[in-house]
Amino acid sequence: MCVVDTVPIFPYTKKPSYYLVSSDALDRLLGRCMNCGAQMVTERCNSAGGSTLIVTGLCTSCLKEMHWRSSAFVEGTRVAHVDLLLSACIMFSGMQISQALRLFEFMGVPVITRRTYHNHQATYLHKASYHTYSWVL
Repeated sequence: MCVVDTVPIFPYTKKPSYYLVSSDALDRLLGRCMNCGAQMVTERCNSAGGSTLIVTGLCTSCLKEMHWRSSAFVEGTRVAHVDLLLSACIMFSGMQISQALRLFEFMGVPVITRRTYHNHQATYLHKASYHTYSWVL
């Protein structure tokens, strides 16, 4: 972090970290009630599509409900931040979408489709590139 006279110039530059997590490890993490520690009956679904996982659970002891999402959504949309980030990384790195999708398919990691990638490009990424570099034109 850059510091001038003990005042941070860029105080919000910490980027979040992303991890690939096995379903077994996720089950161990979310399989216990955070309220009382008893066993949770959980259900996982990928209804949002892409890489977003939604887990709901019910504690077998205190009957507390739990709702968890692996990613936040872009405000006012059903687009997950992590899916848009994936599209941006693929596009800005110059990687072919088919290569990226094949990599995740081999690993068994659910991600966006080719169509979603192209929608992200048209809706967000091309506009962001234009606004960022329009001064060059």
